[in-house]
Amino acid sequence: MTVDSFLLRAPLIGTLNKKLQLARFTRTLGSLLHGGVRILTAINTTKGTTSNSAFSKEITSVEESILKGVSLAQALEKQEFFSEMLGNMVAVGEETETLPEMLLEIADMYDQESESSITSVTTLLGPLMIVVLGLIIGFVVLAILMPIFETSSMVG
Repeated sequence: MTVDSFLLRAPLIGTLNKKLQLARFTRTLGSLLHGGVRILTAINTTKGTTSNSAFSKEITSVEESILKGVSLAQALEKQEFFSEMLGNMVAVGEETETLPEMLLEIADMYDQESESSITSVTTLLGPLMIVVLGLIIGFVVLAILMPIFETSSMVG
């Protein structure tokens, strides 16, 4: 649980992981609601699609709030890993009775943001890997050359 929670809070990876989890959640929930599945059944099914136990716990809290009579938007806004913007867009979907379509649009938005984040991370990783490899090679070269220099100074 703590590892999964850390994976959602970590500086670079956490943001990306959260967007991927939110995209999967909203796409699955939107597809199920669009197919006519009742909201509690859809949320329970959606909970099974996440690989992150901390995120799954948040979905369980949303489900419990809905059982108490709270709207989906209000239930999402109470949770830590769901953004305020997501709650606002879901509220609009609920008011206009286009919740499934709104959830699918939100999923598309999170997918685009995820792709953008992945591109940024991979752009940063290239130079970082070059620096790390340079340090490793420098260490190996020093480990080889230091004994040679010590031996030549003893001989000379």
